[in-house]
Amino acid sequence: MNRSIISLIALCCLVSTSSLAAYYEESSLGKLFNTPAQRQKIDAFRKGKSMGVAREQISPTDIKVQGIVKRSDGASTVWVNGKNTLDSSHVGGVNVRLNSVSDSSDKVTVGIKNKTVRLKPGQVWSEDSGRITDGY
Repeated sequence: MNRSIISLIALCCLVSTSSLAAYYEESSLGKLFNTPAQRQKIDAFRKGKSMGVAREQISPTDIKVQGIVKRSDGASTVWVNGKNTLDSSHVGGVNVRLNSVSDSSDKVTVGIKNKTVRLKPGQVWSEDSGRITDGY
């Protein structure tokens, strides 16, 4: 009796996986690898750059710190207003002091013009009101 139940379960598994495989056609899965042009576009997007479109640098009124990565070699990367500091400490009108990120603190010093503030990931600073709030 146990063998017949096990056989029935195995048969059901085989039937369901074969019907699932038939559901997805090869053409709908897409390609595994990208062309060099697609890869360049993806890398540029990841670094916060647009391909062929110059953006005007406008000073934001709110600074949102979304994340900080502290590497073991001492280098840090900070995400501010949806952009990262991989290429430059000046991102989207915001100056980020990467040397202000330390092991003892989870805050980073960011600033617009002559105003600076220390923020933790998840905090938002409004230049207009001068208030720091949690969340987005």
